[in-house]
Amino acid sequence: MTSICIPSHPLAKLFTAITLATAPCAQAVLISSGDGSGNTSAGEVEFAFDNVGQRGSATAVYLGNGYVLTANHVGTGSVQLNGQTYEVEAGSTRRVQNPESSGLSTYTDLKVFRLTEIPELPALTIATEGVATGDHVIMVGNGYNRASEQTMWDVSTKTYPNVWTETTKANKADVFGYKTASGKTIRWGENIVEGNQTIGLGTHGQILSFYTQFDTGAGSLEHEAQATNGDSGGAVFSYLNEEWQLVGIMHAVSDKSPYSGNPDDEISSKPFAYDGKVTYSSDLSQYDLTFGGELDFSQQAAAAVQGIQQPSPVPEPNAAILLSSLALIIWKRRKI
Repeated sequence: MTSICIPSHPLAKLFTAITLATAPCAQAVLISSGDGSGNTSAGEVEFAFDNVGQRGSATAVYLGNGYVLTANHVGTGSVQLNGQTYEVEAGSTRRVQNPESSGLSTYTDLKVFRLTEIPELPALTIATEGVATGDHVIMVGNGYNRASEQTMWDVSTKTYPNVWTETTKANKADVFGYKTASGKTIRWGENIVEGNQTIGLGTHGQILSFYTQFDTGAGSLEHEAQATNGDSGGAVFSYLNEEWQLVGIMHAVSDKSPYSGNPDDEISSKPFAYDGKVTYSSDLSQYDLTFGGELDFSQQAAAAVQGIQQPSPVPEPNAAILLSSLALIIWKRRKI
């Protein structure tokens, strides 16, 4: 049976994006562009793609100075970055807490641990101000590929739950989306922040999160992204104050579609991406990842410890790409 977590929204059914109980975990972000196999490097969008790596069957993010951040439910263990496997420093795992003033569970679904070696990767800037509704984000995760062809569903609302029937006729389709396929890789996609919501993941704690919504309709982005099994622990970046900042970690998916009885009810081990599907990510600006300054993720700290050469800062993104993204943000629309 697939584990199901219930967020604070009473109507939203929430699935964790990684293995819980017997459910397989969520992996690479599913994107709408092309045949779904692209975006396996940063390309011209020059954010810290290489800082996102594989942690077991899910994802983790390298922060700097040997420290890694992931979802608590992903677990502690070796991390693969750029094809190299790094082991965990014994006793270095620390669970991140919710703010005392939040009134939420003591711990949230985040953990930090340290590697025994320091990869030659840049230290990330972690956002101190949260993203707002309408902000553009880039999502990076490790996991299942996408089926090359789009799937369309004709949804009958005459019964409850509603009946979803696959169709080949676009004029009869109510919902458009994509199924997952075999194979995994680290991939990036993009989306727009739709809002904020506190969610709960059982024993893994409550999360101060923001969410994005997948859309295939008019106004959707070129590389519209949705998390699926294995993306837990994956990175969410946004271009803030003239630099790419780490603003979130992906944790779970849910459905804000107006229809019940969606395909994930039957195949929730590998949830699809379709109109109305959402991804929940922790708002890192709400959390003290340094534990009161005890941890230092900076490149200077890493150099002091091991004398490694400091990598060059991540370059600013191409201006034309940013303007293009901004234009898409302005006219993007959602069905719900």
